[in-house]
Amino acid sequence: MKLDEYTKQFINMWAKRIQKEIKNLMENPEELNREGITLFPNESNIQNFHGSIIGPAGTPYAGLKYELEVKISNDYPMKPPCVRFVGPKIYHPNVNTYGDICLDILKTEWAPTLSLAKMMISICSLLNEPNPSSPLNPDAAYDWVNNKPKYQEKIQSLWRESFKK
Repeated sequence: MKLDEYTKQFINMWAKRIQKEIKNLMENPEELNREGITLFPNESNIQNFHGSIIGPAGTPYAGLKYELEVKISNDYPMKPPCVRFVGPKIYHPNVNTYGDICLDILKTEWAPTLSLAKMMISICSLLNEPNPSSPLNPDAAYDWVNNKPKYQEKIQSLWRESFKK
């Protein structure tokens, strides 16, 4: 199957964008590291990344480490990557039990000018400032608004349970 010139140019442009982002992540990790964030490409597939976030100080997630999976489609950067928490389980108004994240920049507010690093910082910020008016987890949203001690206990409980298995 022969690719037309437009398709070849698109694939080349897409690959250059991904390579540029990987290079920036590797050469300038300081900003992400300050936020407790890591993000690395899968060695065998540059469309898959592994990330982690350590909960920000002053939040119920402080010091807790969460792993994320980032998958980049062939439409990137025109469309956002698919991102989800993969472990340990997280109790958050904007994250469902499967780890899917409700965040505007991962949906309607994505712009090709955004980078994977900026996306990870936004997810980290979501830990600090949940949006209970747009919940994927209604129970967590209710507890965030009405019962902060229960909310905090549920976070700790799920985190501990994840390591018992």
